[in-house]
Amino acid sequence: MRQLRIISLKDEELEALSLADGKGLEHEAAAALMNISRSTFSRILAQARNSVTTALVEGAALKIGGGDFHLVAGENEEESSSLTMKGTHNAST
Repeated sequence: MRQLRIISLKDEELEALSLADGKGLEHEAAAALMNISRSTFSRILAQARNSVTTALVEGAALKIGGGDFHLVAGENEEESSSLTMKGTHNAST
């Protein structure tokens, strides 16, 4: 039996996928929710899509976790039901 290659998906990449592809938000709106610039959001999303695609095409395992962020509770009732990522994303990663 072969060893599966592991592809890492950071928590902020998962959040970017959820906001853009899951909820259909525009990059500007999703970036605002994550408290990061639109260009940083687009970079995170591109990396996330690349990781997921690679895992699917190559039959690799997808490991979700880690990253450079902190979580804060939302201010209104809808946001409070789930935690929203507020970015402290390091542009060098």
